[in-house]
Amino acid sequence: TGQLRGSIPSSKLGSKRSNEYTNELRFLFFGTSRTWGAKLNDRLNSAFPHLLSPTCANLAIPGGSSAYPSQCTSSMLRDEEEAFDVIVLEFSALPASFRSTVLLARRLRHRYPKAIMLFLDIWLPPFFKHGSGIISPGWGGPGYQQAEGLGIIDSTSPEDLTHPDDWTHTASHSYSEDFARALKKNVGAVMVQAGAGDITPDAYDLLFLDDLGHFSEIGHRFVADLIRDTLQKQNFRTHHDATVKRWGQEDACENWFRTGHTNLEHNMAMNEFKPGKYALEARSDDAYIKVNNDHGDMLELTLEYMTTSPDCLYPEVEITTDTYLSVR
Repeated sequence: TGQLRGSIPSSKLGSKRSNEYTNELRFLFFGTSRTWGAKLNDRLNSAFPHLLSPTCANLAIPGGSSAYPSQCTSSMLRDEEEAFDVIVLEFSALPASFRSTVLLARRLRHRYPKAIMLFLDIWLPPFFKHGSGIISPGWGGPGYQQAEGLGIIDSTSPEDLTHPDDWTHTASHSYSEDFARALKKNVGAVMVQAGAGDITPDAYDLLFLDDLGHFSEIGHRFVADLIRDTLQKQNFRTHHDATVKRWGQEDACENWFRTGHTNLEHNMAMNEFKPGKYALEARSDDAYIKVNNDHGDMLELTLEYMTTSPDCLYPEVEITTDTYLSVR
């Protein structure tokens, strides 16, 4: 668990600090919809990666985890030939993500040995815990009602919630210290906690939208400042070191989720099931996708597929390779 202290100064919450320092750095970002800038009106100008550097490489995947980028690192960076100064990873610290996040970090460290690597550990509002078991009454709207319905909070308590020492943060962050030690040992990564330090829940409310999971514009500015402050505390200066090593093992990945385009041979329908989101849809028993291994070495075949919860929208499908291995 982590403890909350103090509050966020109002001047910092609304700040738009100079990028004179970070504009000199080449940034690479991997993460979830928070890093991508989901639900912002103008993510390319408002999301924290782009606030730090308008020329950053933001490879975050909305709704994604570290699993895909850990398997497809070289494919995602196919067009990036120069070195990066700063690499930022934003993924869950839960054990289920541990292996893939460490694998991604190792592959990036091998490729960019001189870059500083930061792991962004985000404290989500539903997991703030008060000694009385309730959450700040400042959190209202649909997100608050959802948290209350899940039993995360109890709005009926009359407790005074203004003392920061009474607040802790639990859930995935019980794993953060072990995670931080492993990443530091494996790749020399620095843990950055978006929630640690001088923050109280009433101020933290301003950093998030009503869904309690995505940053507001103020939240994105706060995270950008946090990363900038961390780099300065590490006394990190741009070196534009041209050291870019060959990939230890290259991969060959195709992802059409956002583009609706693939170079793979197939006889399936490309379905835009939501605006800007695509999936190949099998409409017959002879549906196929042809994948060629042009690397000469044995490669692991990994498939990404659509799923829903708690109600299942998709029928059971059997997938067979030409070596007659079946996957359900």
